[in-house]
Amino acid sequence: MSIGKNGRVNKFYSKSFKEKIIKEHEAGVSAGELSRKYDVNYKNIHRWIHLSQSGQLTALKSNEEVVPLSELKKASDKIQKLERALGKMTLERDILKDAVEIGSKKKWI
Repeated sequence: MSIGKNGRVNKFYSKSFKEKIIKEHEAGVSAGELSRKYDVNYKNIHRWIHLSQSGQLTALKSNEEVVPLSELKKASDKIQKLERALGKMTLERDILKDAVEIGSKKKWI
């Protein structure tokens, strides 16, 4: 736990704790009962349950959203395109560097 800028206590829950609550909920314990039992905000429990049901268990660890596959593919394609452009520019720079060296060694009359 830590104290936030607003003076409230910020609680950080581990992935195992969240999974424990989800398992209890799946066993039939209501979210309200779990909220009182573990002193956890009711909304947090519902969010964890929703993340679990939508297959986003990995997001539970750090309270992050899972990026859709389409966005990941777009980002990967863009990264690949930028890497190709960087490789091409690096090659061009090396060629120009060599040309400058050759030009400076020759005596132009």
